[in-house]
Amino acid sequence: MKKVTEINLRVGDAIRKGLQRKGMTQKELAALVGSTQRSISSYINGNAQPPLDILSLICRILEINMNQISANTGFQFSRTYAA
Repeated sequence: MKKVTEINLRVGDAIRKGLQRKGMTQKELAALVGSTQRSISSYINGNAQPPLDILSLICRILEINMNQISANTGFQFSRTYAA
């Protein structure tokens, strides 16, 4: 079982609020980002952190600012590129 972290909870809360604001379901969001409803549910519940590419898509669709999610946590989103 994966550890629930503060950033996972913040991401999940932001996704939950974004879905409510947009009137979307987890299933609809999953279809738009090429994921599953189960994965979206895991992100919302803080049990998993979405990969950066999926999180970026979710933020664009739900109009969420990733920097606001990470504010006051000491966490910064970054991309890692393979050489």
